[in-house]
Amino acid sequence: MESGGIGLKCLEMHLERSGDAPLSFLVRGEMLLPGHSLIRRLLQEKRRWRHISFICKEIAMQGWDIPAGSFPCLGRFYLDSSVIVDEAPDATTLVDFSTRSMRYLNISPRILRHAILPFDSLASLIISHYHSSALIAKCLFEGCKAENLEYLEFWQGRGCDDDDDFDYGSITTRKTLNIKALTILLSDDSRGALLNLLSTSFHLPRLYTFKLGQTETLDTTTREVTVNKAVAFLDTVDSLKSLSMHGVPMTDADVLRLLNKTPLLEEVSLTFMREGSGPEVLKDLTAPNGASFVKPALPFLRGVNFYFEYGDGPLIIALLDMLRSRLPFSAHSDAAGLSEVAALENIFIEFDKGSCSHDAARVIRNAASSAYRLRWLDWKTFSLLKAGCKHRWVDAAGPYHSTLQHRSYFEVQSG
Repeated sequence: MESGGIGLKCLEMHLERSGDAPLSFLVRGEMLLPGHSLIRRLLQEKRRWRHISFICKEIAMQGWDIPAGSFPCLGRFYLDSSVIVDEAPDATTLVDFSTRSMRYLNISPRILRHAILPFDSLASLIISHYHSSALIAKCLFEGCKAENLEYLEFWQGRGCDDDDDFDYGSITTRKTLNIKALTILLSDDSRGALLNLLSTSFHLPRLYTFKLGQTETLDTTTREVTVNKAVAFLDTVDSLKSLSMHGVPMTDADVLRLLNKTPLLEEVSLTFMREGSGPEVLKDLTAPNGASFVKPALPFLRGVNFYFEYGDGPLIIALLDMLRSRLPFSAHSDAAGLSEVAALENIFIEFDKGSCSHDAARVIRNAASSAYRLRWLDWKTFSLLKAGCKHRWVDAAGPYHSTLQHRSYFEVQSG
């Protein structure tokens, strides 16, 4: 609903018709300031809130003084606002989210000092655009007490006081954080304090999925710091099954350092942002031909998601070789050692629009030859976007294309 007069009229009509049923709503507007009629009316019905979202440029906390027990059926709360307006520097407004029904919480960090979070029941916590690493540290330590918390996501705001010198008092042992998935989006001026904190002060024995991204393109120094601290963090995690790295302009050597720390990966998602990057990583993922006992990197890999900003002949050759080497054993009779290497099942490949060079197009044109014959039908999903030469990729599918084009998992789009 919009925050204008029409929205208020629709709200009153809905409240009247819904009786005592739980409420789920989304409020969108420019400013939700003190005394706003829509907010005031909704707060009167707070005991009925179930799945709630506020999306606005500015929101004020004045009038939100809410004691414990005010949200008996609240399951999801989402607040997306670039500005949290405080009524006074010493404001005492407090929102107590404590309720056993709360499972998902997505809020701005500035509301944290006005809120009590229900860590006992939370399954997912997302904090966007934080500017205090110490605040995030506090949430992590609180999260160690949570039995149901499975997912954490942090978005770092630009200009964050990204200081490694936290004061944790007498902490002498690592704290156990039993989350299964973690997403961190760092700002372009990040110094990696959060990664450093995780690798030095926490043990994550159940972490299966880790996603690291950047909100802006990094300069060389920041990239090196980010990669070094990511490697140090991954060195402390031995249960990871899925890794995603996007927005960090890594070299192939950077990527291989990360992959060497995560040998049990079953899914990997990477962005190759630098010219000439990609071939060395793909070669390392390629299973050897013949009766070789040398295993490739990530022998358990079943799914790949690659985005290439540049596409040239050497990259396409390496890509086709890797895909062919990871076919199911029954379709790859010349790779005697492949039975101990997992076959790829799900493939998503995207090129930056127009990045496929003429050299790459020539390689793709020849991909239908026996040297690169691909059994596309053996994969569960295959997506190729912005390849720049759709018909040549389709030609490489050979006799299987007539079957594949009727299946939802086969998708090829030209640039």
